[in-house]
Amino acid sequence: LSEATGGCDGQTHLNRMEAAASSLRTSPWFKAAPRRHLLLASTLPEDRNALGALGELAATSGAVALCADSRSCARGFQRRVVIPPLPLPPLATLAVQLQTARQMCGAAAARRRPTSLFFRGLHAKSHEAQELRARLWTLRQLPGAAVKFTRGGSASLEPDTRRWLVAQGWSGGSAVPFNAYAYARAALRSDFCVVVRGDGQNAGRMLVDAVAAGCVPLVIGDKTVLPFRKRQGGPLPYADFTVGVDELEYMRYPAETVRKALEEAAPRLPQLRAALLAARERLLLGYGDAPLRYNMSLARGADTLLRAVGQLICPRNPASLSSCIGEQAGTGATVFF
Repeated sequence: LSEATGGCDGQTHLNRMEAAASSLRTSPWFKAAPRRHLLLASTLPEDRNALGALGELAATSGAVALCADSRSCARGFQRRVVIPPLPLPPLATLAVQLQTARQMCGAAAARRRPTSLFFRGLHAKSHEAQELRARLWTLRQLPGAAVKFTRGGSASLEPDTRRWLVAQGWSGGSAVPFNAYAYARAALRSDFCVVVRGDGQNAGRMLVDAVAAGCVPLVIGDKTVLPFRKRQGGPLPYADFTVGVDELEYMRYPAETVRKALEEAAPRLPQLRAALLAARERLLLGYGDAPLRYNMSLARGADTLLRAVGQLICPRNPASLSSCIGEQAGTGATVFF
């Protein structure tokens, strides 16, 4: 909001950040326990350097930063929580959530959707990510698969990646334009949705879009960072509602490896969908029908996020962020969003 206000009344955004930092420095509450009293939400890539003096104070005082991904976090913060993005607007409506919930319960959970495997995504920029995503092209040969690259990715592919793709029948003109509504419709008609990392290590929107669509995530590679993962102290048991694909085997035999994973997962589809429905409530941050981007109501995923922050502030697995801060500091918290 401060950035959107611009230079109102002769004050710039960075001036206001400096004023906020000055006020905070004089606060006796902040002086008493700075690591317990500041939570900073920085969720967009363009926020990287927009916090000015307030960001510098927060970082050096041990504040927790909420980051859209590990590469888009404000500078200097040692304590970070990577948060999942919001799903695409067509997948975030309450009508879609009710529709998919019915499909994942009872006898309906065993019914197959028209598409067995779905992927729409960009070519990456880094060589490693390009090689990983290039193998997706061979998945087009699997029965019922819908796999396409979209326009707008890296302007140039590494020579060895391009040669490999051309040998598989790919051409540079085969990419399709991205359309959020077409993407949503395709995901809602698919049993499994590919989740593969790009230039960063995070699962990104592919994961939340799959979950919102009731499409079981097929996670390629064990390096992909999944939000709120149980083995990292989080509450989400991904093994119950995702299908994993070994990265080394996938790089050598992509189609065969994915085919085997799907064949083994198919009999468990009702159980995977039931677990996916339960996990969805703890992963998605919001729902909404408004046409404005990000104009949504908070969902239970926001509670999951605050608990993850609480675990950084007091790692003994707090019942809630407020109880953690209250027990540790004896006072309330100052929260900046």
